[in-house]
Amino acid sequence: MRTDPRVGYLTSLAIAGLAALWLAALWVVSDDLFRLLGMAMHAVTFLAIVLLATGALVALLFRSYVRAKAELVSGTGRLARWQVDAATWQTFAGRAETMDRGEKLGLLLLIWGITAVICGALALAVPRDARIFGAIGIGIAILVGAAFLLGTRVYRRQLEHRTGEVIVGRRGLLVNDVLHVWDTWLSWLEGARVIEASVPMLEVEYAYWARYGPQSITVRLPIGPGDMATARTLAGSLNALASARSSRRQRRRRHRRGTRSGETA
Repeated sequence: MRTDPRVGYLTSLAIAGLAALWLAALWVVSDDLFRLLGMAMHAVTFLAIVLLATGALVALLFRSYVRAKAELVSGTGRLARWQVDAATWQTFAGRAETMDRGEKLGLLLLIWGITAVICGALALAVPRDARIFGAIGIGIAILVGAAFLLGTRVYRRQLEHRTGEVIVGRRGLLVNDVLHVWDTWLSWLEGARVIEASVPMLEVEYAYWARYGPQSITVRLPIGPGDMATARTLAGSLNALASARSSRRQRRRRHRRGTRSGETA
């Protein structure tokens, strides 16, 4: 994220605070509020409960982002830090944008193909509703296409040269003033690799749980002419962190299976 996480943290706290204020007002002047709003008061109360819970959870999430960024800047838990000049950054940015666009385009075409097959099969199975299925397919294609255009635009803006600085720590990284955090709820580091090509770069991959399962994020970092050894060492450190987490997760799974087996016996 390019935005300072403190903005999200304070905004979430403000939303939760307003929701809490409404619930407190219900305790004091509930009769007056009912005379003013009628049954709509209950709808507002339900919304306030949702906003209070959501705002508090999101505030805690952004708080972890604030802490991760502060640690990266201060040097706490930092694994590596380097900076590339504007010319090196521009060369890297062009290559990184091409790679990212190719990956997103491949996914876009895959989703369009699956949508066409499913909606086409439904249209053939139920000819009288073929127009409905066609409209649904076109709607999905437009939404996914809009998401593709928005995603490529956001990434292009992230690649605009600002600092050219790379800071990587145990909890996340900061590249060109863009923050990525993997040591937070339902997120984890998956690994890293060095790409030694005409445009050398370090790829760091992490994942998070979304509505439809784990989603992977690949972050590409430029490697300056004198930073290759540092990048290789960093990739090894990040892979060791990812392996350690994976081992802990497997041990917990075995422990839970053993506990359930013991209870069944």
